[in-house]
Amino acid sequence: MSRLTLKVWHDRPRLSPVFWFCTVFVYFVAALAISTLLSPAVDEVLLRQNAPEIIAIKLNYIRLPAICVGLVVFPFLLWQSRRYALNFIGFFTAGAAVMYIDDHLVLYEIIQYPELPIIQLTLFMQPLAIMALAWMTFELHFRSKNGY
Repeated sequence: MSRLTLKVWHDRPRLSPVFWFCTVFVYFVAALAISTLLSPAVDEVLLRQNAPEIIAIKLNYIRLPAICVGLVVFPFLLWQSRRYALNFIGFFTAGAAVMYIDDHLVLYEIIQYPELPIIQLTLFMQPLAIMALAWMTFELHFRSKNGY
């Protein structure tokens, strides 16, 4: 093995299998949300001219770039700077929790999600993804304190 390969292998994050399962789950839910927003069924909803549904979909179109950037940036931060990865995942978790609370407590009278099965599945998995993000944040925090 080359010296570079040994360095990369040695510097890899030492995290639990639960952390990696949560990471895969969060990426799965994010990919499901992205594919839902880009599906033809959503275009049909937009053509129906139902204002609360259109507002919900447009709100999620605004959130889509942040989700995509987060999915791309996090792995690089995890391998390069654990401190920045912890700050980033903490910020990302807080943002996801705020969006969930905002949707369900503040905007519940204004927005209405369509009754499409894929959208309902994504909405069902959203709190589970937030819990997985919280686990990832806690584990990164405690592992970084112990020098993982």
